[in-house]
Amino acid sequence: MSDETMFEHAGGAEAIHRLEDAFYTSVLHDPLLKPLFGAGQPDHVDHLTSFTGESFGGPDTFTRESASNISSTCTATFTSPRSNGNGSSISTALRSSSPTCPPTLASARP
Repeated sequence: MSDETMFEHAGGAEAIHRLEDAFYTSVLHDPLLKPLFGAGQPDHVDHLTSFTGESFGGPDTFTRESASNISSTCTATFTSPRSNGNGSSISTALRSSSPTCPPTLASARP
């Protein structure tokens, strides 16, 4: 059995980028699927490439980019109904608790 990852077997980042570009282009031309994807985002193919590449055992580019975005845009604040003893509420910053801020792939790795 080979130690080759799916990322390597698929041809690496360039091959995965070509696959994601073909997929995204076809989705944007499909009348049934296009409404789910909107008008398209200029950097979405790169985003899909990073996600698929990392999912296939390639570089952790998606997780690093997601962690950077999450830390700047996806901090939710939860205010407890309990007080901390002096009458003010206890607030706790939660990471990845919002439906718009999913956990990164790194959190799913063993």
